[in-house]
Amino acid sequence: MLPIDYGDLQKAIENQLRERKYQVVPKYVKKIIQLLETMMVRHGIMLVGVTGTGKTTCSYILGKALTQLHAQESPDPWHKPVHIDTLNPKSVTMGELFGETNLLTNEWTEGLVSKLVKDAVQALEGDKPDAKRWINFDGPVDALWIENMNTVLDDNKMLCLANGQRIKMPETCTMMFEVQDLRVASPATVSRCGMVYLEPVHLGWAPLIDTWQEQMAEVIPEPHLTTIVDVVRAIAATMLPFLRKHCREVVPSVDANLIQSCLNLLTIFLGEGGLDLKKATLTNPQKTVHTYLAFALVWSLGANLQDDSRAPFGESLRLQLRKKFPDFPDGDVYEYGIDAELHRLEPWTNQIPSFVYD
Repeated sequence: MLPIDYGDLQKAIENQLRERKYQVVPKYVKKIIQLLETMMVRHGIMLVGVTGTGKTTCSYILGKALTQLHAQESPDPWHKPVHIDTLNPKSVTMGELFGETNLLTNEWTEGLVSKLVKDAVQALEGDKPDAKRWINFDGPVDALWIENMNTVLDDNKMLCLANGQRIKMPETCTMMFEVQDLRVASPATVSRCGMVYLEPVHLGWAPLIDTWQEQMAEVIPEPHLTTIVDVVRAIAATMLPFLRKHCREVVPSVDANLIQSCLNLLTIFLGEGGLDLKKATLTNPQKTVHTYLAFALVWSLGANLQDDSRAPFGESLRLQLRKKFPDFPDGDVYEYGIDAELHRLEPWTNQIPSFVYD
């Protein structure tokens, strides 16, 4: 079966990804295109996937790509400027979300959803009447608030409020929901929405490392940057399966989260505001980089483990680190911190000043 050529749309999506130094992953680009295809047949869309699968980026990049195609005077009616309003429905009360009447004064207070839909209606009379407006609900779906959306998700697109107002949602408006799962969503809601499933296999954690490498190219000099990337990639490929199979976490995580935590630590240590490898006078720059890299791996991949999982994880990680850094010290990997002056691993007990009660 020959692959489908999406032409200018795919080029625009890839261009928007590269402008932000994101990686062009074919499976992920396909998911962005699927979002648009689903949007063409449904005005209510659910992006379903765990943390780190790229749900927010998926809708954001598609919006930017459609805006780019409009600027290039594309004749396609779907290639229009896109404005995205994002809110977390679980961070506010039902009254703040849909509006409520004050029982004492009988005054009506506008809600966030009704305000955004009214803005979309009023935009039809503005200077860009054909611009798309996406209302993005970035939060869990449950029966407490989503059932009030059933009428607007129907074909009549009517938002019914508690004060009797009925607002017709315009054709330019789309309701979008970013959710982790549909565990508590009712069949009535699910059947009204189009679904786009994003799984970890579509993006994975490797693009995070490639993007970080591009972002740090001006900060961390070579060959240190390549060394860091190669070691993180190799150790993650070994330790993540080990961690999932043999270890228990305090808080459930995903692989992309652990890798991003490692990269964030390295950015703090070696990025802007940290140790400047270009200017710092170091006896052994390579060993210094290895020190910060080892510390970041321990306190990202292994920071969230239960106490009984730390020993097997630490033993396995030390074996992997010694393949790269033969002088990595013995003992519990969690018992070592970085001496900020000497830039080397030292036991925490040696770094804590003695306390003398007077």
